[in-house]
Amino acid sequence: MSGGSAGRRGLPATIYLLAVATFVVGTDKDLLVGILPELSADLDTSAGLVVQLATVFALTYAVAAPVLAVTLAGWPRRRLMLAALGVFTAGNLLCALAPSYEVLLAGRVVAALGAAAFTPTAAAAGAAAAGPDRSGRALAVVFAGFSLASVAGVPLGTLVGQQAGWRWVFATIAGLGILVALGLARFLGPQAPGQVAGLADRVAVLRDARVRRVLAVSGTAQAAGFAFFLLVSLHAEHVTGDAALVPLLVLCFGLFGLAGTWAAGRASDRADPVLALRAAVALAALALLAMPLLARGPVSLVALVSVWAFAQWAITVPVQACLLRLQPATGSIAVSLNSSAMYLGSAVAGLVAAGAAGTVGIGWLPGVAGLLLALAGALALTIRLRPATGQAAAGVPLPT
Repeated sequence: MSGGSAGRRGLPATIYLLAVATFVVGTDKDLLVGILPELSADLDTSAGLVVQLATVFALTYAVAAPVLAVTLAGWPRRRLMLAALGVFTAGNLLCALAPSYEVLLAGRVVAALGAAAFTPTAAAAGAAAAGPDRSGRALAVVFAGFSLASVAGVPLGTLVGQQAGWRWVFATIAGLGILVALGLARFLGPQAPGQVAGLADRVAVLRDARVRRVLAVSGTAQAAGFAFFLLVSLHAEHVTGDAALVPLLVLCFGLFGLAGTWAAGRASDRADPVLALRAAVALAALALLAMPLLARGPVSLVALVSVWAFAQWAITVPVQACLLRLQPATGSIAVSLNSSAMYLGSAVAGLVAAGAAGTVGIGWLPGVAGLLLALAGALALTIRLRPATGQAAAGVPLPT
């Protein structure tokens, strides 16, 4: 087996290397949250324009991921991942050296293209390396990197930005990208191209109106949650008068988000996932709507952000469970479309954040995001699931 031998109970060592890679990519995706004030001041650019850097990254990823998955389907996975990491690293180096906002924007586009090509391929490579009997465990480990990025990567990036400057944040990400690429080149054996769901197959799933409703809830909820998360540093400064609270808020977001994911998984297994989805959206909306009224200092702000993070992260699990029940034969395609829906939501989030900050102000941004989550809750009320067909959705392989 490529990637080193695994014991009867363990996973190949390359699975954990892939998790490190997703940690780096996940940190890069969200790092603007913690360095927004420094970027805005150094480039003499408004916070609204800086937020658009995240919007462009998310929109590029959402559009490029399914297109690249099809157009690069013939590449061996090892070669594709190394090339993708090369593009990702080049984008971050361009950001680190950017003399202007326009060059920085171009760097974010390049980095997003690399991330869009790398992430789904890493998932497929991890599952293939582990074998069919342990593919689920492998995928869980690979994508744990994204969770750890929120818990550790983004807070550390925030501290680096505050202490050494925002350019060093991008330079650090680029350096980590090089190290991960070297590791994969050394330890990951050659892998044949995987079978890829074509664009026609993905569009066919969208003909199901119920799938479209679930994806609409997912994308709208992501737009609402990320709109607040993007400007959480400015909101914390608005509430407390000091941005020093930001690393703690980001840490709470990751920790309570992990707890929310775990709770949502148990709830979706034991009860109707639609009910779990509605409850998560409702709790997240209430927490955000309460923030402008009740957050008057560090303690109340941390408490409300923690409640919101728990509920916000709890949305994704029942969304995926609903999609798998609606499309038991092609559920993996529906779940892959959810990634594009979430990144489209992230792209919209930048517009929402910038618009709210420029109109009602930073203090009321959580309320605007809460109203958008309330819309997602209204959409969730329209979701109905057919009784299970008896086909195990969990066994459907993820497309690359």
